[in-house]
Amino acid sequence: MAFPPGYHHNLIASSTPSPIMYLDLSPFLAQIRQTLSLVKDNVEVASPQGRFRVQRYRYRAAVQLRAGAIVGASAGGGGAGPGGIDVVDPAWEGMLVIDTEGTTEHAEELVRRCSPPQRIVPAGPSRAQQQAAAKANAAATTLQPYRILRERSRPGKLYVSPIGPSSLACGSTDAGAEERERIA
Repeated sequence: MAFPPGYHHNLIASSTPSPIMYLDLSPFLAQIRQTLSLVKDNVEVASPQGRFRVQRYRYRAAVQLRAGAIVGASAGGGGAGPGGIDVVDPAWEGMLVIDTEGTTEHAEELVRRCSPPQRIVPAGPSRAQQQAAAKANAAATTLQPYRILRERSRPGKLYVSPIGPSSLACGSTDAGAEERERIA
């Protein structure tokens, strides 16, 4: 979000109908927790007998993106903003809506994904332990994959849905697909 959306147009505009972006939403964790709510959604489903409208429950959280809001972890860290701080580009200003399945597990997973990674603190003063902890902390990332929902998005409001490693590999957002595949 430190770069304007135009920076990503070449990637997103020419890719799949629901492209994947890696976002760090940890700076917005408080807003996500505050706005996370269960909503009833009407969805059109196609079947061999025709098209039907069905209701399903989803969890949604909204994040207000303001130009200049700090999204980087530290000053002088090589960010694109002034003083090396990553800030929200003015072109991203608007609302980011995160949409996930309507189960408690999915809501907890969303909050976990948006939480900063747990830092490992070495138990002993040994130099090898300190180096191993520093390596693990450097490897911990908060970038998570999200699918852009183009059919719902509009100017000033971007809808995204978190996806897991199994969804990323097969391009599906079906949470039960992995379980059905394991059983079969």
